[in-house]
Amino acid sequence: MQFSITRGAIAGYYKMRKQIYLFKSEKIKLIDPMQTQEIDYYNSQIEETEKTLNIMSTDLEKIVDDPKWPYEIRAFITKYKVKHSFQYEGNSFLVSMKFPYMFIESSLYLAQNN
Repeated sequence: MQFSITRGAIAGYYKMRKQIYLFKSEKIKLIDPMQTQEIDYYNSQIEETEKTLNIMSTDLEKIVDDPKWPYEIRAFITKYKVKHSFQYEGNSFLVSMKFPYMFIESSLYLAQNN
């Protein structure tokens, strides 16, 4: 049970980061520039959310570095971290390459089945 709750929280963290990235890079272009109140509202909500996400980011880094946490959870975080960094943080060099994601996915599979 704890593992599934932790996995859900980790996935939620990265999905929220993804939505913020997509809003800032794509969706904000679709809002009418005359609607400054709406844009200000969204920006203030994003700012508040990012404060919490930054705290969560620090906690996730501690989990990855702590050998007391199960390997499956640390690998799950690393998988999302690699995928997110290549797709949503502007690291365009390896965006089209699937190797890092596939490597971590297969490592996670092997760890669960051995």
